[in-house]
Amino acid sequence: QLAAKFPYTKFLKAIAQTCIPNFPERNLPSLFVYFEGDMMKQ
Repeated sequence: QLAAKFPYTKFLKAIAQTCIPNFPERNLPSLFVYFEGDMMKQ
């Protein structure tokens, strides 16, 4: 639903350990906001 509302935004769903090695499951769900390659919010 969000992807349809924000067509110029990239949304990703993945296994946490696949994207970030050793990422603790206790930190899930997580949202990372990047702008021009820099992390803005976590």
